[in-house]
This record gives sequence, C-alpha cells and structure tokens, in this order.
Amino acid sequence: MKGTSATGVGVLADGPQYAGVVASSLTGSGVSAFSDSGVGVLSLSNTGSGVSGQSVSGAGVAGRSDSSVGVSGSSLAGPGVNGLSGSDNGVLGTTEAADRAGVFARNAAETGGNGVAGVAEGLGGVGVFGSADRRGTGVVGTGATGMVARGAVGPGIDASSEQGPGVLGSAQADGAPGVAGRSAGGTGVQGSTSASGAFGVLGEHERGGVGVRGTTNGSRGRLPLVAGVVGACTADAAGVLGRSAHGSGVVGEQGGSSAATLDRAGVVGVSQAFIGVLGFGAPGVLGLSQGDEPGVIALGGVSAVGTSTTPAGGFVGTVKVFGDLKVGGGSKQFVIDHPLDPEGRYLQHAAVEAPELKTFYDGRVVLDQTGRARVPLPDWFGALNTDLCYLLTPLGRPAPQLHVAEEFDGTGFVVAGGSAGGVVCWQVTGVRQDPSARAHPLVVEPEKAPEDVGRYVDPAAYDHGAGEHLNWAARMLARDEATPRPR
Repeated sequence: MKGTSATGVGVLADGPQYAGVVASSLTGSGVSAFSDSGVGVLSLSNTGSGVSGQSVSGAGVAGRSDSSVGVSGSSLAGPGVNGLSGSDNGVLGTTEAADRAGVFARNAAETGGNGVAGVAEGLGGVGVFGSADRRGTGVVGTGATGMVARGAVGPGIDASSEQGPGVLGSAQADGAPGVAGRSAGGTGVQGSTSASGAFGVLGEHERGGVGVRGTTNGSRGRLPLVAGVVGACTADAAGVLGRSAHGSGVVGEQGGSSAATLDRAGVVGVSQAFIGVLGFGAPGVLGLSQGDEPGVIALGGVSAVGTSTTPAGGFVGTVKVFGDLKVGGGSKQFVIDHPLDPEGRYLQHAAVEAPELKTFYDGRVVLDQTGRARVPLPDWFGALNTDLCYLLTPLGRPAPQLHVAEEFDGTGFVVAGGSAGGVVCWQVTGVRQDPSARAHPLVVEPEKAPEDVGRYVDPAAYDHGAGEHLNWAARMLARDEATPRPR
C-alpha cells in the first residue's frame, strides 16, 4: 500500500472493530512513512493498538520525520504504540541529536504513573535495558526520584560496566545522598567485586554530603547481618570504601532495635582476606554514641571480649585519645622486637600503675667540692605537679648524710651531704594538679552501675562464663551458638 500527499494524509484507513491498516513484510518494514513537516504515521484507536507492526526480520514499525514525530500512536484503552518482533527489537528509536533521546516517554498524569515501564515475562529477562557504546550512560532517570526499581526475587537494579561504575548516582543538593538504599529486612545497598584493588561499593561526594548512605528498619536474631550498608570482598580490597571532600564517606543508620548485638548495626564490613570497613579522611572512621554504650565496638575473633587471642583492633600510626583510656582485665604494655633476638621473639613491658595520677622524673647529678648540687627542673614542673616525693642513691661509695637540703622552689631542688665529686641518682614523683586532672579526678573504688552488679570486667578470672561480662559486652555476645558467621 502506498499513498502520497503534499499537504494532507497519504493513506487513511478506518476499521470499526479491527485494524485500519494491516501491513506485513518478509524483509523490510511492515509500514514505512516519511513526512516533511507533520506526523509520519498517525493512528487513533478506541480499543486496540493505535499502531501495530510485526516483522520477521526487520522493524515492526519504522517512522521518520525531519521536524516532528516519526511515529505517533494514541489509544484510549490499549497501548499507543505496540511493536512486536520475532528476532529484533519490538520498538526501535534512533536519534543523532546530542541532547535528545532515541526513545522518549512522557506520563501526563497529575499524580502517579510511569514515564517508562518495562516488563520481562521470561526467566532472566530484563524489564528495561539500556546500553551506551561510547562511555555514555545506559539508563538515566531524573525527577524527585531519579529511578525506582523493584525486584520480586532478584535485584531491583542490575547494572554492569566494562570501563566505568556499574551504578552511578549523583546529587546536586547539599546533604543529599548520591545513592540511597533502603530495605525493610535485607540489605539497603550491596556491592561485590572479585577484582584486586577494586571496591564493592564506592561512594564519593564533593559538596559536603554523603557518599553512600544505607538505612534499614529490619532486625533479625541471627546472622547473616541486617545492615544499612554491607560490603563483602573476597580479594585484597575493602568491603566498603567511602570518600568525601567535606562530609561523611559512609553513613549507616539502624532504626530497628537499640540492642547492641552483632546482627544490628548501621555499617557492617566483612572481609575474609583484607579489611571489612576502610575509611580515609579526617577522621577516617567516626563512631558516635547517643547513649551509655561505646560509639565503636570491635570484638577480637567475634567470640569473646577480653579473652580472644585475635586482636579486636589494630592501629598503624599515632593513636589519640581525648578522655580516659580504660583497660579492663588486662595491662597496658609496649611490645618491641627483642633486642637480642629480633627475628624470633618480642620484648614486652607493662606500664607502671598507681591509685593516683602520678608523674615520674629521674636523673644523675655530680656533687661539687662541698658535697652539694642543684637539680634543675622544667619551668612547667610546678604548674603540673604537687605532693612531691624524693629519692636519692649515691654511686660508688656510701653517703649516710646524703639528703635533700632544699625542696623544689619553682626551678629545682638542692642535694647535700655527699662526698666531693660524688655521683647521685635522684628520683622525684608528683601528683598531677593541672586543670584537666582536677576536672577529671581518678575515682579509685567506684560502684558498679545497677545493670552491672553481679557482672565482671574479666569473668574468666573468677571462673565465670562470657555471659557474665558487663552488661553492654554481654549483650554483644548473647546470641545462639549455632548462629552462622558472616560470609
């Protein structure tokens, strides 16, 4: 069928119950139309498809227009345009304009509706598929919500890229997340990689917002973990990595329960070969506590607090603590390579402890011809110390008359009663009296909180089980022994 018109309709067909125009082709287009100024093909249907095209090997419907719409279909009850092909695309749209789309869909409803909706009925099919050959974007969504995807049994969005990110999210507003994931009972955002040096989930924000943010309202008594953000990596890379120029690299919120257990957390990172959670920045990882429990909790071996041989934390570099450092059931030690066997052993020393905020100073002094010597001390010594105690030890010969002739006078103290030219070892201890020490005095015998009465800092030392740890630690450990470990 062929029709030509300079100003009107080339071919007009009307069918009260069936299609006005039915066209088929074995090799070319079923219907092909060209227009200089108007619509290439215009069809109106009250019950069926406005335009329906079928082709064995080519395009079901092909339309071209130099200034308007190539194919326009309108229907009161059925699809406006319906394309079906046995071996090619049902509907194919192509454009050479840089700021236009090959296929564009608009929904004019005041509320609700979808601009583009895709349904795949076959197993493993894709509802909406987009690809870009020249480092472009396969699918782009804009609006109050750029893109919404729901999967009944699989992922809501399944994206892959040979050169760039599988999923890329950007936010122009300050404080808005580039990618936000929410889950009522599972994982908000999940990323995995098997490539060395790559990241399961990577979020970046350059304007003071959140690189990756995940929230979950679900809770479950067993692992695997329910978390806002979960990253897993089996290679030597990070499970979750977040970078931000001004804001937070990774933010995780958990609103399902206030109980501090391993299966309820804002951010959880699990790695079998590298690092579960890795943070770079100032600070790299920040944990804030809104109650009476720690902002960050780390368990050695995920099995016991204070009894596991696996370290709960490891720091490479300077560690700063603003506040008290409390060691429960253990000791504060330094560990170095053994000076006599650095390849085979360590050398460990424990810190000196006291029921006061003690300071310690010592040194040597040589006595003058009268058996006296002045020991100078720093100009800040008097501001820091009070309740001074002195210890003197003569070297080489006894000095029964050796004594402190003059106590600290603001600059030092005087030793006398020794032999001319004798050497004396001296030691001075004090108690801190600086403003910080006065504001935070050491309480030597505090009472336990009501919830910790009958519980222990080190239950194993008193032949008790891990369940009798202090309250917060016991809650961390209280779970079924059969609970599977994270994978």
